[in-house]
Amino acid sequence: MVHLHLSTLDLTKTRFAYSPLWETVMGYRAMLDSSRFAIHLPWVCEATESTRGLDLSLLRALVQPFGYIPDFVTPPPVTALPEFEDEIRALLATPVETVQQEISRLLEGNRDLSDELEVFRSDPQGALLHLADQLRFYWSQALEPHWPRLRAMLENDILLRARSLALGGAEALFKDLHPLVRFQ
Repeated sequence: MVHLHLSTLDLTKTRFAYSPLWETVMGYRAMLDSSRFAIHLPWVCEATESTRGLDLSLLRALVQPFGYIPDFVTPPPVTALPEFEDEIRALLATPVETVQQEISRLLEGNRDLSDELEVFRSDPQGALLHLADQLRFYWSQALEPHWPRLRAMLENDILLRARSLALGGAEALFKDLHPLVRFQ
C-alpha cells in the first residue's frame, strides 16, 4: 500500500489539469495490454491499425505495460488547459541529469531494456528529440482525431472535481476516485 502524507500546504497547492501528453502515453500503454483496458478496445484496435509501421522504438522502451514510466516523459502541465506541443516543449527542456537519473531508475527494474535505452545515456538531447518526434507521430495518428471529444470529457471531469472540492472539501474530492483510495 502506498501512503501519501499531504500537509495543509500540499492541499492548498492542489490543482486540476489534464495532459494531452499523459493521455498519449497512457493510450500507448493501453495498446500494449488491451485486456486491462477493455472498455477502450474499439479505440485500441483503431489506434493499433493507424499506428502500424510507425517507428515507436524509444516510446516502446520507455513505456511498458506495467511499472515505472520516467517522469520526464509526462511533465506536469503548467496550465489547466495545456496544448500537446507545449508539453512536448516541456519534455524537450528536461535537464540531461534528470533524463539520466530517471533512465537509471527504469533500468533498475528492467535490465533487459539497457540496449534500447543506451541512447538516453550517450546522447540525451538527441534521444529527447527522437522521442518527441515519435510522440508527435503517435499523437497525430492515434489521439488527435479524437481529441476534441476527449478534451471535453477531461474538462468536464475537472469541473466535477472542482465542484466536489468546493462543496465538500478534500474528503469529497477523493471519495469517488477508486475503492482502494482513501482520504484520512
